[in-house]
Amino acid sequence: VRSMVTVLMFILFSAFGATLGTDILAKNVLLMQIVAIGMYVCNGVKYATTALTGNFQGQKATDKFLPLLQIALATNLMIASAIGLTTFFFPDPIFHLFTNHSELIGTIKVYLPWVIVVVVGAGCSYALDSYFAGLGESVVVRNAYLIGGMIGLSLLLLSTFYFKSNHGLWLALSTFMLSSTFCLAIQVP
Repeated sequence: VRSMVTVLMFILFSAFGATLGTDILAKNVLLMQIVAIGMYVCNGVKYATTALTGNFQGQKATDKFLPLLQIALATNLMIASAIGLTTFFFPDPIFHLFTNHSELIGTIKVYLPWVIVVVVGAGCSYALDSYFAGLGESVVVRNAYLIGGMIGLSLLLLSTFYFKSNHGLWLALSTFMLSSTFCLAIQVP
């Protein structure tokens, strides 16, 4: 369910962004490359955290749960922040890896703070959901992403069809990631 909700949110983000015009669509596709890189890198920590949590649970080493979660969160926070901040401070060389349209790169810089929020939110939610997945607590993960998805979808619809705002789309995607993270965080014992 987590993967389906996340993929659905990203598909709707792209589809709704396309309704705002090809210029917005082009900007968002380019920005989403950074989000995708951040999420893929944070996935490595996610897989390790899931495996280690499961191993610790099998060994009845519950005293290792919290330190593992803290390390996973700190690691993903550092990775996501490094990717987001590097892109924020050096957008031209980074985005020139993806396109040679300098005018497009010049116009997307206003959205870079949103990219940082989405990547950091994804990194934190991945660390938390891998912790619960390792414990076999799939209901916690499912519920967190369903709640986050409902909140994010509401904002996506509002920002697209009422406000017609790309900033609103990024706010919705950020809110989805952060609300999912919050829903998972409050479940940590």
